[in-house]
Amino acid sequence: MLRAIEKVTEFGAVSETNVRLALNLDFLDRLVVYSHALLDGDLKRQLALMEEWDETPSRKLGFLHQFFVFNYFVAVRHLDRDDPIMRGLSSEFHETLIDGMAERAYRLHLPEEAFWENAIAALAPRDPLSEHAFAMIVSSFNRLVNGLPDRGEARQLRDRLLGRAQVADRRSRY
Repeated sequence: MLRAIEKVTEFGAVSETNVRLALNLDFLDRLVVYSHALLDGDLKRQLALMEEWDETPSRKLGFLHQFFVFNYFVAVRHLDRDDPIMRGLSSEFHETLIDGMAERAYRLHLPEEAFWENAIAALAPRDPLSEHAFAMIVSSFNRLVNGLPDRGEARQLRDRLLGRAQVADRRSRY
């Protein structure tokens, strides 16, 4: 803790801005750019952004998870959450991310909440985590969010994600 405080004071007075700088917590721009690459389906750019980020794979995964959980609760579930690390996200970005994820949920015929929750589950923090394992998680997350399955694949994926009991219940109603 003392080393961290010393690091912060190298940037000046102890303030939120200086703490973010000193402890390398000022990464919202990176997460926003990553989200745009995700919504563009650009896996190469997603991997490059994550590889350029000077953090351990476990921390990067933890921050991605925190980022998507925060956006899910605030924008999808409409719960007022205060996360000091997430301050500064623009409403324009929220709208872009929410619309992009809603479009993907619709394409898979999934409720938006279920789509988000399953996508977020793919980012569950793990420790220890190698760079290669982290790259595979990013790749799997991209495929989950951006896969364009045909109708049969979409039904199979939906059945797996929602669980057989819900699907059987839904089919018995028709």
